[in-house]
Amino acid sequence: RPAAAFVHEARGDQLESQRLLEEMYDVEREAYEGEREGRNRVSAGLSPLIISTLLLRGETQAARARLEAVLEYNPRPENLPLLHLAHVELLLVEQHWDELDALATRMRLTRKSSGASYLDAVADRAAGRVAAARGETAEGIRLLEAAAEAYDDAGMAVDAAVARLDAAEAA
Repeated sequence: RPAAAFVHEARGDQLESQRLLEEMYDVEREAYEGEREGRNRVSAGLSPLIISTLLLRGETQAARARLEAVLEYNPRPENLPLLHLAHVELLLVEQHWDELDALATRMRLTRKSSGASYLDAVADRAAGRVAAARGETAEGIRLLEAAAEAYDDAGMAVDAAVARLDAAEAA
């Protein structure tokens, strides 16, 4: 359902996206029913795409609140690499360059411990965007192009295209 909500949102079908999001919120409420703090808990498994969907909607504060709730409840969830992807997108929207730079470093460490090889590409993209924002254009473009190649190697064509667009924007 999280992927379907994201796709509907990307296609502009906000009503269907909202319906699917509400279903996921109901699942979370039921999953944590009976726990003292259950109303504050959110699913780490559902959250990466929910955060991305909220960002598509321009609901940055809701996306931030969800990410913080997930990490407060479980600071090292099994799907940490996927949460890192959502976190990068959030920080890009918020333009929190220092936090994004620190996250790029953490992603490289997570890559080593998780085996999620695509995190190197995500970290390069994040670091490239940070460098470009700081006026380090050549370094930003180098990192963004490296990210695009790594995404291509991982079969992540859409992400590769986005990294190339970022590099073109940095130029």
